[in-house]
Amino acid sequence: MRVIRVTVTQPGFRTRTLALVTTLLDPVAYPASEVSAAYLRRWRIELCLDDLKPSSALRPCAAKARTWCKANFSRCSSPTTSCAWS
Repeated sequence: MRVIRVTVTQPGFRTRTLALVTTLLDPVAYPASEVSAAYLRRWRIELCLDDLKPSSALRPCAAKARTWCKANFSRCSSPTTSCAWS
């Protein structure tokens, strides 16, 4: 196992240090900066989904809804983007 420590700073919140545990052991193939960026991006999407679900009765993305999901979830691609679903 590999442990990557990441410091997360967000205006208006306390600075936090996270420990990411991964099985991606090769630091050359998987640099800590890329692994941590992917984690933070994924976490932001999870938070956006939490914001979206109550307001739209979100169901799992079926093939026919894939275009809608891509259009709406692209707003959450940046870890610093806030979701303002209207």
